[in-house]
Amino acid sequence: MSLLLDLPGLALAAGCLVLGLGLSSGGPPWLTFGERLVIGMVLAIVGLTMVGYGLALLVGVGMVLVLLLTAFGLLAGGYLLWRHRPTLRAQLVPRAWALPAAVVVMALAMGYLFSRAVEVTPDAWLAQYNNTWSDWSFHASYTTTFVYGHNLPPQNPIFAGKPFRYPFAPDFTSALLVGGGWSIPAALIWPSWALTVLALSGLILWARRLTGGIGAGVIAVTLTLLGGGLGFWFFFGDAARLGLVTTLLHIPRTYDRFDPPVNIQWYNPILSYYLPQRSFVFGAAVVIAVLLLLTPPLLHTPFFDWRATLTAVRQSWRRWTIKNEAVAFLIAGALTGLLPLIHVHSLVVLGVVTACWALLFPRPAWIGFFGVMLLLAVPRLLMAVPG
Repeated sequence: MSLLLDLPGLALAAGCLVLGLGLSSGGPPWLTFGERLVIGMVLAIVGLTMVGYGLALLVGVGMVLVLLLTAFGLLAGGYLLWRHRPTLRAQLVPRAWALPAAVVVMALAMGYLFSRAVEVTPDAWLAQYNNTWSDWSFHASYTTTFVYGHNLPPQNPIFAGKPFRYPFAPDFTSALLVGGGWSIPAALIWPSWALTVLALSGLILWARRLTGGIGAGVIAVTLTLLGGGLGFWFFFGDAARLGLVTTLLHIPRTYDRFDPPVNIQWYNPILSYYLPQRSFVFGAAVVIAVLLLLTPPLLHTPFFDWRATLTAVRQSWRRWTIKNEAVAFLIAGALTGLLPLIHVHSLVVLGVVTACWALLFPRPAWIGFFGVMLLLAVPRLLMAVPG
């Protein structure tokens, strides 16, 4: 079994790409094309996953569902691209190449790591990293239970008859690709890689939005990926003892975790979060998309201006209109509300951040954001609570 991709699943990926490009071609005018591209791709992946789950309850996870989603992505995305074709060509040509170059380098580096996450041999499947071995075993189980076990609506694959409280959307995304003919390793690897690239690209863009340059974004991504505590100090001792080249080519030990009495317990983000934790990378991409949607309007919102905000709400209560900024808040609320199906910790993060933002930068659009978020999130959270 190889990591090569069969045609139906590849067509689904192409449909998702076209839909993401279509959504990004006509996004809010205050966003750059790069920001809209990240948001559009996240919306396409999450949207097709949710639509696919709804249809799977009727037809199951198989070739029919894959073809339906592919057709929807191609038709909807193609229509949006055709509708915005006059301005799309100019948007596709970057004004500066520093940002695309940084994204390409990061994507290639992460692609190399993800492509080595699971190695398929004639005798066994080998995990290159300890955390991938432990996490992806149950992710593979959850993915296959949708395709081969027809586990819809989902029950706990391990404890029969119990509700499936785990955020299963990332594994259902992979199940769609397995239903399209992809191998299990490929269906786990490439969606995780894509969402990681979107999350880190969005981090660069968000930092650029806040600071005006990509330097801060590159630093943020570097710190995000290479954080590892003070264990690097012991690397210098190993290099002095074994030689620098030998130590680099044959790492004698890990440097992020040491047993007592040193007792350094600092997880490396790449090996402990981005590679093994599929829900984390999906959640990180959603968080970044929400931040990209909300940050530009908030940068122009007066600080703690509650009097004007309450006046605007009272005046518009009977003649409520939806403007571009309000739509952005509604979309951000919908993405946040779906996080219980993707990554609950990300919901907590966004809940705290947006609550503080709403208090400090009041706007009428926050009503729509929290309304949609609660409408989508609360039912799943209540179902996930044991009792």
